[in-house]
Amino acid sequence: MLPYCQNNSELVPKGARQTRSIVGSSGSDGFSVLEALIAMAILAAAMLPLLALQGQFIRSVESFERADTRIAARQNAVAYLKTLNFTQVETGRVVQGEIVLRWIAEPALATRRTRWPGGEVGRYELTLYSIEAILEFPDGNEDRFSVNGLGWRPKWSIADVF
Repeated sequence: MLPYCQNNSELVPKGARQTRSIVGSSGSDGFSVLEALIAMAILAAAMLPLLALQGQFIRSVESFERADTRIAARQNAVAYLKTLNFTQVETGRVVQGEIVLRWIAEPALATRRTRWPGGEVGRYELTLYSIEAILEFPDGNEDRFSVNGLGWRPKWSIADVF
C-alpha cells in the first residue's frame, strides 16, 4: 500500500505533485482580496488624524502669514509717520498698497524753542505729538497703535540773519 498524506481534505500520495486551489489559498500565498481591503481600511483610519493635523498646520501657516503681513505693515507705517512734521499735518490718510493708514496727532507737551550749544535761542520751535494711528486691511480688520512724533516750525528765516 502507498503511503498517503492529507492536504485540504484530499488524500495525495507522498512525493506526488500537490496542486493549489486559487480560491481559499493559504496565508503563505499572499493577501486575499478581503485581507487587502481590511489592510486598506486600517491604513485609511490611521491616516485620518494625519490629514486633520495637516489641515491644522495649513491654518497655522496662514495665520502666521497674516500676522507677518500686519507686523510689516505696522513697521512701514511707523517709519512713514516718523518722516512727517505734525505741526503741518496733524491728521491724514495714506494708501500703502492695499492697506490704508489713518492718523490723528495731538500735542503731548507744550511747544519749546530749540537752543544752540551756547544756550542761545535756536531757530525752531519743537512740539512732541502723541499719534493715534489705524491701519485698515483689505479683509476689514484694523490695527490700532500709538507712537510719538515731532512737529517743528521755524521762528525766523535764515534770510533774516544775512
